[in-house]
Parts: sequence; structure tokens; C-alpha cells
Amino acid sequence: MMMQANIDAVLDPGGIACINHPCWERAFNHDEILKTRGASMMEIFKGTLGSNNYPVPIPDLYNPTEIWDNVLTAGVPLFGVASDDSHHYHDFAPEKENPGRGWVMVEAEALDSEAVVEAMALGNFYSSTGLYLDHLKSTPDEIVIEFRSQRHLIMMTQFIGKDGFVYQETVGDRASYRPTGDEGYVRAAIRSSDGTQVWTQPVFLE
Repeated sequence: MMMQANIDAVLDPGGIACINHPCWERAFNHDEILKTRGASMMEIFKGTLGSNNYPVPIPDLYNPTEIWDNVLTAGVPLFGVASDDSHHYHDFAPEKENPGRGWVMVEAEALDSEAVVEAMALGNFYSSTGLYLDHLKSTPDEIVIEFRSQRHLIMMTQFIGKDGFVYQETVGDRASYRPTGDEGYVRAAIRSSDGTQVWTQPVFLE
């Protein structure tokens, strides 16, 4: 299987593997991902045209976060990565693959590549398309999120568990959720009134 061979090629020299572009031209979904072993991350947002980032009401056509929830519900702990997949660095236009459309914010011990990679391997990061967090506490007992002040924007936070079920929605600059233990896992997805987003990493519950 080509996907597993590529994962192994990253792992063999000591890298961390991220499964990219699941919805680029509807390449694959959770069924293919669940046949693999060893990856620790998957791409949940790709900032280029043709990426199919958002849901459509058509059976068996999944967007990246739906695929992510299906993988998490199956008990496979993958972290979610947003990326711009940039290829064009001089000409900026909607149809170009420009930088700055998706990234990760990493809580690392130091500002060097080794520390950043180590932190990402542990899931100590969140993914964003433009929002920033001032505070993030993410434990099996409680998830607390506070947003950096951004003028005129309204934030809506969803706390999501197994099967993609939304257990709580909160509007405002702060959101918190106390898991009951029945959710399987809990992750937060935040969307602002200008369309920018943040995704936190899943917390798995016993």
C-alpha cells in the first residue's frame, strides 16, 4: 500500500508522519487511513483551491474534519494539522497556492527545530487559519480556551466527541467544557465571524 510505504519512509529515519491531502480531489477517506499504522498526524485543512475543506450534504463525501472524527472514533489518535500547502511565493492571488492560509501554533520548550518537532509529536499545538489563543488548557478533566482579543469578531466554540457529535457550543471570548467520560474524546473547533478557524487536539478519555 503506497500510503503505508510513504509513512514508513518518514518513520525509518526518525521522522513524524502526517497524512496529507485526504480531500484533495477526493483522494481518500478514513477507510484508507485506518488501514495504515504509524502516522501521528493528518491534514485537516489545506489552504488551496480543490481541497474540499467544508462539508457538503452528499452521502459518502467527507470533508477532512469528518474524516478526522471517523478516525478518532475508531480509536486511532491522530493530531490535526492545518497547512497552506504553499507553492507560490511571489505572485499572490486566490487561485495561487500562497503561504499564510493555514498553520500550527506550537508550545515548544525552545525555538529550534528539534524542540518544535518534539512538541508536535506530543500534540502540543493547535491549528489555525487566522485566530490566536491566549490560553489553552486541555486535560481529561477540563478544556479551557481563551482567545486573543480581535476587534469586532465573535467566536463560536464547539466541543466535539465521538462520531463528530457536538456536545456543547459556546459563543464568546472564553469557552470551557468538562468531559463526562462518555464522549470517547473531546476536541474543540472554533470559528469566528470572519470565517477564520482554530482546531485543538483531541483529548482521549478512559
